[in-house]
Amino acid sequence: MKRILLMLAYTGIVLAADSSLRLGEAFDLALHHEPGYQVSTYKTASVGEVIHQAESKLYPQAQLSMSGGKYGYEAYYNHQQVSEIYKTYSLSLMQAIYHPEYLRTIDQSRSRFEGANEDLKKQSQHLGLEVARGYVKVLESENNVTKSDMQKSFLTAKYQKVKNMLDLGLANKLDYLDAKISLDRAVSDWTSAKRELQSSKVQLGHMIGYPIDQLSNSHPDYDLKQLRALKDAWMTKLANNPDYKIAEFSKKAAKDEVDIRFYDHYPKVDLNLNRSENHTNDPIAHQYDNKALVQVSIPLYQGGYTSSRVQEATLLLNAADANVEYSKKIASDRLEDLWVEYESLIESIQVLQDSEYSLKLYVEAVEKSEKEGVKSAVDVLEAKAKYESIRADRDAAVFNLLINQLGLLDLTGDLTVETIKDIERMFLDS
Repeated sequence: MKRILLMLAYTGIVLAADSSLRLGEAFDLALHHEPGYQVSTYKTASVGEVIHQAESKLYPQAQLSMSGGKYGYEAYYNHQQVSEIYKTYSLSLMQAIYHPEYLRTIDQSRSRFEGANEDLKKQSQHLGLEVARGYVKVLESENNVTKSDMQKSFLTAKYQKVKNMLDLGLANKLDYLDAKISLDRAVSDWTSAKRELQSSKVQLGHMIGYPIDQLSNSHPDYDLKQLRALKDAWMTKLANNPDYKIAEFSKKAAKDEVDIRFYDHYPKVDLNLNRSENHTNDPIAHQYDNKALVQVSIPLYQGGYTSSRVQEATLLLNAADANVEYSKKIASDRLEDLWVEYESLIESIQVLQDSEYSLKLYVEAVEKSEKEGVKSAVDVLEAKAKYESIRADRDAAVFNLLINQLGLLDLTGDLTVETIKDIERMFLDS
């Protein structure tokens, strides 16, 4: 019911916003719809139940048993065969007094639950990245459609101009064929761009469980100064890397496992209380028995079984410790890759921004020249096509930078619905 209400609420938000969908909203919808993530959610919750199971061993264990049936016997004291309906009832209560492995099992269960929660968080972040990539793919496809449409318009006008010149004898057949081939290619690119746009919308819709009509903004922008973060600042956040934290929790659980197995060398102490009642005609049988026993179990020799299990757990602990260092290395290497990509994108965007600004001025100059009769309408369309092309390239670079920033947040365990909304405001609300 909660999921249905959430879906209805977001449906209302999307419809109220002229069918536009924001990135943060798309991620939130995916968290409540994506089947794979829902499976992980239930599995994580099931790990939490293991804690309660471990804690239950510290509490008194009560058991009631009953039996009855036909009972035949011959007592030595009267040499008579007896056949009767025999009934017995037994109530037992056991309380663990000294079982150190129980306490350590609880600690281990909590470590595993924390690790499962961290793994769920990791999957949530990866889902956020996938949604962002799908969202950006739709935006890029929309821009490609615009670019292809502008190119098609220019080449259509150019083709028509060459065709008219050919009819007047001012152009040759080769120029005409070249214009026709370029136009056909542009029409094909425009058709492919529209199909890719539709496909990307369908894929994103499947992720969030909601059909995509329109997104909030297809032309990103941002202030470079807002992203001037120091590399060291990201390095300090690597301690929150999900894989690293999962490895730490696994190491703690492995250490607990060593202790749990080592405690098999220790004696165990339990308190047993028992009352049983026998309903029989046997005159010397006990009608009831009450017992209060302290049971002590001391392991003496098991053929090296316990020692081998401890050694096995120790080796697994060594593996878990090595995995912590390996996870740290992988996270550090990933940060290096993302940072190189970040610096490269910043430089590319700055160059593309300068080119975009220059082409914008060029378009304005060509439009002015057209009004003065120096340039033709075809020249204006060509200039606009070039402008749309460089703008699409600049947008693609900015979109890649957006994904890069989300990748850094994912790496440092900070990718949430709120941080995605912050990035969205930075890039798409300018």
